[in-house]
Amino acid sequence: MSIAHRGHLEGTNLWLAYSTGFLLTIFANLVVFEFLSLRGNQKLEESLRKKLGSADDLSGGTRGLFVGLAPDSAPRIYEWNWSWDLGFLELDANQLRYRGEEANFGLSRS
Repeated sequence: MSIAHRGHLEGTNLWLAYSTGFLLTIFANLVVFEFLSLRGNQKLEESLRKKLGSADDLSGGTRGLFVGLAPDSAPRIYEWNWSWDLGFLELDANQLRYRGEEANFGLSRS
């Protein structure tokens, strides 16, 4: 039984209680999905840094920002994930570089 019914709320107070409950439910969902969706990414990032840090590559290291790559013009699911590849993005004066498990590339400023 809801708190509104236990408190014998009626009229405006009942609608206020329902509206507050609805907004709190939406807020709770946003908070939960925001933090739970990223759970485990830190371990994944650390293991990918170790794996890619030992190989010779385009960027020469894994000091970049951990990002997901999805090479499509619209959102899409790749093997139960929004990202096709996970890797590291680096920006210096001459080039934007990406290094991941599936792809390695650099884009020059020109």
